[in-house]
Amino acid sequence: MSRETSHKHDDENDAYLFDELQEYVLKHYPNPQRVGCLDLETLRVFVEDPGKLDLADPKYLHIFHCAECTRDLMCLRRIRDDRQGWSAPKTQQVRARCWRFLRRLRDMFRRP
Repeated sequence: MSRETSHKHDDENDAYLFDELQEYVLKHYPNPQRVGCLDLETLRVFVEDPGKLDLADPKYLHIFHCAECTRDLMCLRRIRDDRQGWSAPKTQQVRARCWRFLRRLRDMFRRP
């Protein structure tokens, strides 16, 4: 398998895993009272320019345990993609960056 083919395969796997993670959160973590939710502006920055946030801050783990924040993020990504005319490859790049973020968080909170 060439390096380019391998990278494309990894991106497809990342996109699949990201979609599965979203679906899992939506199904298993309802939060109708929005307890602990991040404000909409923070979620917008998370989508538009995540480099402005300190993603090592544990408060951002909330989005992985909140269907409401996940729905907001999905909507904000859709708005961004529509506005920018993003194609699937660009969306996959964003997903790949998100998975790198998740792996970094996992490594930070891994028990010795």
